[in-house]
Parts: sequence; C-alpha cells; structure tokens
Amino acid sequence: MDSINNTSNTSGQQQGGEKQDWLDKGIESAGEKAGVNISNQNADKAGDFANKEVKSKEGFNLPGVH
Repeated sequence: MDSINNTSNTSGQQQGGEKQDWLDKGIESAGEKAGVNISNQNADKAGDFANKEVKSKEGFNLPGVH
C-alpha cells in the first residue's frame, strides 16, 4: 500500500522537478492496467523515445509533449 501512496504523491513530478506530460502519465496508466509497475523515470524514457520516433518519422513532436 505504501508504494501506491508514494507513486500518487510524486505522479505529477519527476525526481529532477520536471512535470510529467500526458504521454508519461498514459504510459504509467497502461502499465498499471497491465499489472506492471512502471516508474516515473521509465515512463519518461519511454515517452521521450516515442516522441523522438514520431518526430523522426513525421517531422513534428507530439502535441503537448515536452
């Protein structure tokens, strides 16, 4: 139960103080629904990777992703 409380307290910000965008939150939510615990840091890395891939293929960033 403590791990759930800890993640909910920090779900809006990363360790470095960077706010999570909609893509990071979506990745974490999908992980929870699949029964996988995805940390804020891993969600950020996955979101950054997805945004980089979209930019390389389409030529623009995903809207609202920092």
